[in-house]
Amino acid sequence: MSMELLRVSPRNPRAWKSTVETLASFLTEAVFHFTEKGVWLQALDPSMVVFVSFEAPRSFFTEYTLNHPEVKVPISLTDYQRILSRLSSSDSLTMTFSSTNLYIVMEGSGIRKEFVLPALDIRESSTTVTMPESLSSVTLPANFLKEALRNASIVARHVTLRTVDDRFVVEAREGSNVSKTVIKVSPSVSIASDKESISTYSIEYLQNILRGAEGNVTLEYASDSPLRISYTNEGIRLVFVLAPLIL
Repeated sequence: MSMELLRVSPRNPRAWKSTVETLASFLTEAVFHFTEKGVWLQALDPSMVVFVSFEAPRSFFTEYTLNHPEVKVPISLTDYQRILSRLSSSDSLTMTFSSTNLYIVMEGSGIRKEFVLPALDIRESSTTVTMPESLSSVTLPANFLKEALRNASIVARHVTLRTVDDRFVVEAREGSNVSKTVIKVSPSVSIASDKESISTYSIEYLQNILRGAEGNVTLEYASDSPLRISYTNEGIRLVFVLAPLIL
């Protein structure tokens, strides 16, 4: 192995695995930036439909050693996800990085699994996403939204989100078929909106965005605008900006 630039061990390997699975739904390759504060990643998917942002604080790791103020790890997310699929529920996970390879070790129940993933030559591009100034905001349990999207997927491949007063409506229409889920303000649901907001998005993209969400999810959008979705998974923060469908 050439000079070790990085050695990290996630406190919760399963949350790390779930995050990579979500990222790999949109990105085939990516650059992880490990800094003294933690790790982050930002990228636009190849279809230019969703912007992905992820960050995990240093405290998410039980071991976190850098030999430089910032270490960039450019890898195939597709291959990395396949490797992490071999992570068992009782396994620990340790990753070390040289300038040429990411070395991945899973260990538990008397079994040690070792993998080597080559570093790629990835050219990053700076992407900025502009959101409207006035946004409707809805915070609700992820399972509420997942259930609403399952209802909508029976009818169509796209869904319309509507925020009006104290209601958040998830609706799909295809011909005469209609699915409509109404979620009202409650102790577990908060809605902040100055005016009615209506916008339409791909159900498949939304379901992929939410695949790793377990707690609360926040949605922010205006009429016919991008949708910003954010949630935290065991200390890992994920933010997605999804382009609207103009039908």
